[in-house]
Formats: sequence, structure tokens, C-alpha cells
Amino acid sequence: MGFALVVPVHNNYSQVESHAPLIEISSKSYVLVYPSNPSGSAMKSFYSRFPNTSVMDFSTEAILSVIASEALPIVVVLSSSDSHDFGAVQRRYFLSLKAAFPERVIDVFPVGHCMFGCTSSSFHDHNIPIRFTRYFNGTLPLTKASVEAKYCKRGIRNVLVCPAYSDSSLIYYRDFFENLKTQSALNIVVKLHNQCFEAETADSPLSYLSEREFSNVDYIRSNFSVVPEDEYCLLPFIDAFDVVVCDLNSSVPFEALFFPPRPILTFLPRGLALDICNDVEYMSHFSTFSTSTELSALLDGELKPARDGRAFFASKYGVIDGHEAQRIASQRKWSAASPTASVPISRLRESFLSALGSEFSEEERNGMHSLIFDGFISPHAKKKSDWFASNSSQLADLKVPRRLWKVATWILL
Repeated sequence: MGFALVVPVHNNYSQVESHAPLIEISSKSYVLVYPSNPSGSAMKSFYSRFPNTSVMDFSTEAILSVIASEALPIVVVLSSSDSHDFGAVQRRYFLSLKAAFPERVIDVFPVGHCMFGCTSSSFHDHNIPIRFTRYFNGTLPLTKASVEAKYCKRGIRNVLVCPAYSDSSLIYYRDFFENLKTQSALNIVVKLHNQCFEAETADSPLSYLSEREFSNVDYIRSNFSVVPEDEYCLLPFIDAFDVVVCDLNSSVPFEALFFPPRPILTFLPRGLALDICNDVEYMSHFSTFSTSTELSALLDGELKPARDGRAFFASKYGVIDGHEAQRIASQRKWSAASPTASVPISRLRESFLSALGSEFSEEERNGMHSLIFDGFISPHAKKKSDWFASNSSQLADLKVPRRLWKVATWILL
């Protein structure tokens, strides 16, 4: 007995490898892309390539239509972390859906979008390394060999710099990249977080980068070889490069431990206290730096021998065998449920709206919450969106950078 997957998509390529293996083993999938998603067009194109998959705009009406017509038991898979406001509210929304139709929606599964080491980690929900499945199985378009051929150079140290974002990330501090630019004896390639490619949609309510980070992204693009957005999977790049430079406050250092040993240089801002710093075994695999001078000294000198981290990786997530999606489905008994008959959508609508009314107050239906309810932004945010539509041509004529348009709404609205 199979199951149907419902995948709400609010973000970019950074989350697709959490969904893709599950889509591949489902009997049918419905991908619902939030209209507010800055990467909506790219996501619709990406997911449309999967067989037996319907891609549509997210809305409560679209969700109800799927539930009304789908005979297979339905599983909702969420990639947003509930450590963020959006993810927490989204989870409540879909749990309300399950409570209203328990015989049709059999599970709401937070698969997450990162791993151990990141504050948004899904490690508290599951410890199955599904993000590695398609790379392990060789079903991604990128391989270690293709990355080496395109980005690496013989006879020189190849350094991959892969920052996350936020004020605890390398991306926040330009002096690191100004110093890296002077390292002519190294082949440095920058793999930006996919969130950094949304600088041109900075007015989105789901845009997380600061103006300072957008400015630094522009600097990096102008001065370094930067991996394009659609080469989104980090794993073949870690596998191909000699040295990895990344933020400690992310899952990248941990993911790098799966591969044969190589120096992993991690950035930890002075004064930032992270729980993982107390894990002596974990920290022993990295060389940590806090300033651009310290990073330069590491890259200029003899890097300490890398420790094999695969045993530590396995202690947290077990052994990768390429069947991680099947393990999740089996553990959560997705294929054990029985099919159900179709239900009139009018009856579904009444039941679900009643369930939402019990879960969310009227006040909660504003701001970020309205993204989850309707897929669109709140009245105040819509006012900003309408302002963009009315004034975008004038701002463009004045050559005002698009990333500053949002600032204008804070001042004017």
C-alpha cells in the first residue's frame, strides 16, 4: 500500500534534498509552492521534473482539494524549522489539518532542512541522514568528478568557502573576503548559501539577509569564483575540495565529517557561546578561527592533520545506505494505512476552518501567520507589496538598488 506526499515549499534549493528522496518513493506527490516564495518559479520548475508529481500554488483551498480527491493516505512533509516563527506556525497549521481529518492525513513529519551543528537542526525530530541519499546513490547531476573538473586546479590547494548567513556567519564580515582575495597561491571557490541568491527579492517577507550581507554578497560575486544557485548540493563540493572553510554555527562542519579527512576551518565569532563548543570530541576535528588574520595564518601555514570524522558522524546519524527515505516511511508506518473514499470539499472546508479557529486566535491571523493560512501576506505586508508594484519603475529609473526598496517601505509606510 502506498501513500501520497504533500510538500509545502516556502524556500529555495537549500531544502530540496530533504524532500526529493521521499518524493521518489511516494506513489504520488503534491508540491504546493507558497506565492510569497522568492524562488517560486525555480522551485516549480525543479519539482515538475519528478514523475507522478503535481505542482501548484499553495493555498488552503488547494490543500482541501487534494484531501477531497486523493484516495491514498496523505503524509505532509515540512522542511521549515520550528525554531523559526514561520516553521512553528506552519507546523500548527498542518497539525490542525491532521486533527480535522485523521483518517486521511496520517502524519505531519518535520523532515527539517539541516543537520547536527545548526541551531535549526531537525536532529530532535529524527536522525536519518536523508540529505545524503541522492548523492550517495549517484542520482544527482553533480558528482565529485564533475566538480573537480569544473572548479579545482592541479598543483595548488583548492579551498572551498561555504558561509551560511546571519551575524554569526563569515558572510557578515567583509574583511575575511578582502583577505582571502589576496591569497593568490590558493584556488578559492565560494559556495554561497542559497538564501544569498535572493538579494534581488529582498522585499519578500521571507527574506532573511541584512543589507550588510547583501552588500557583502555583491562583493564576493565581483571578486571570487562563485558556484551558481542551481548547483545547489554542497556534498560533491566538500568531497572534491582539499580544504573547507565554513561557519561553526551551521551543519556544514558536521556534514564534512562524512567524507575522507580534510582540513575543516570553522569560524566562531568572539563572544558567541555555542553548546557544541562543549563537545570536545566534535571540536577536535576542526581548526577554529575568529578573525581574518587567524584565518590567513591557518591558510598560509601547515594545517594540522585532519582527523577521520566518519565514526563521529555515524554516532549521530548511523550509516548511510541510500535507503534513508524507506527507513523513515517504515518507522512512521506510512504504507500501513488504508485508502479512503473521496469527501465533498464543502464538508472538508467547514471542518478545517473550525479546526483553525480553535487553534489560532483572530489576532494570530496577521503578519507571518497569514503566509501559512492563505499563502499570501497580511494586509499590512500587502500594502507594502502594492507600494512596490506602483513605484518599482520609478525606483529603477532612479537606479536605487532593489535591496534598498524594503528600507523605503519602513520609512514611508
